[in-house]
Amino acid sequence: MVKFAHVSDIHLGYMSGKKIDPETKINIREQDGYLALEECFKDIASHADELDFVLCTGDFFHSPTPSIRTITKGLELLRILTHAGLPFYCLAGNHDSTDAVKDIPSSKCLHIPEINSFSYTEPYKIVEPVEGLLLHLVSHHGYVEQKNTMKKVLPVEDKINLLCTHGSVYDEHLGMILHTEAEPREIVISEDLLNRNWDYTLLGHIHTRGWVGSSDGMTDTLNKKVFYAGSLFRRGFSDSVCKLERGWTLWDLNMETKEMTPTFFNTSQRLQIDMMFECEHKTVPMIENELEMFFKSIDLSQQPILRITLMDLSKTSKQQINWKRFEEYTSQCLTFITKLLTKEEARAQINGEVFSFDLLSAFREYWEQAQKTYSEEMREDIKEISNKLLRQGQEKILELKNK
Repeated sequence: MVKFAHVSDIHLGYMSGKKIDPETKINIREQDGYLALEECFKDIASHADELDFVLCTGDFFHSPTPSIRTITKGLELLRILTHAGLPFYCLAGNHDSTDAVKDIPSSKCLHIPEINSFSYTEPYKIVEPVEGLLLHLVSHHGYVEQKNTMKKVLPVEDKINLLCTHGSVYDEHLGMILHTEAEPREIVISEDLLNRNWDYTLLGHIHTRGWVGSSDGMTDTLNKKVFYAGSLFRRGFSDSVCKLERGWTLWDLNMETKEMTPTFFNTSQRLQIDMMFECEHKTVPMIENELEMFFKSIDLSQQPILRITLMDLSKTSKQQINWKRFEEYTSQCLTFITKLLTKEEARAQINGEVFSFDLLSAFREYWEQAQKTYSEEMREDIKEISNKLLRQGQEKILELKNK
């Protein structure tokens, strides 16, 4: 029997908002990431006696150019595993890399063979952590320019072959290509590569932990043997709720039957609530009373992340809600977001129409994270041109609809 730990999409160095921890002087969401990884690696290390190695399927860092603090913290936490005698194998994800093949992915700094930490950034690398078991590591870095290399990514006869890579795939149950919001350089892994008789495929990139094609969100109902490790902690509302939660996965591999069984371990998450209120036929005092009851029902001592969507709200009511009434509650939240939809806007969403407030705000949310992967001299031009093209496309759609 072989047992190993699987983690992915750690996104070390991710930060959001402007709130700073008063003691460490670090962005609170950045600190959440450090705490999550420390908890995860300490938990894995506590199982060191039964584990053979640890696998990370990409996006160890949130940026291809992480801060010195983030790199230092990553190396410090990595030693929790290596000091426990656990070899660490990592491949590069899209956040670790830039578009330029000549650039070195940030995850390369984790490649320290002297302490049994191996972080591969080349397009394709085969490693044999245990005799008879091959990890086929296909990094995201330079992926689209390596068509000839991809032809060589093949199982080896008389070995157990695990394809390990980072990207999106087609989900037969959902009938769509899986996608992660606000992701730079997202690539789709070809069906041809996935269907090369791998014993299992272990993936990074999609932040929801689970089996591809699962109809229950819990088990491999299609027996495709393709699994996403999910993210270590939830990055706001761009990461959906996950039935298998978030953390690390312990794989139990039977070398004779070639069957793998997962056991799921979870990391602590900051409280995050997405609440919707139906406002049609309700007066402003009624809406405000419902909001106050909601605020009183949650534990604000955890500094939660909250988003409130008020549906089918009239324009008049939208202007009359007294948000100052709730400042004693909202001030205790790490992040508090309101999404106010008028009747017209709510109806447009149901009918699939696109309004400028929705499309451009979605881009702004995307750009807040994506801009960090581009050089400073390029950012303003990319932002300006993108906004211009979005507006032009939107105006054209509305023009056609009104004809």
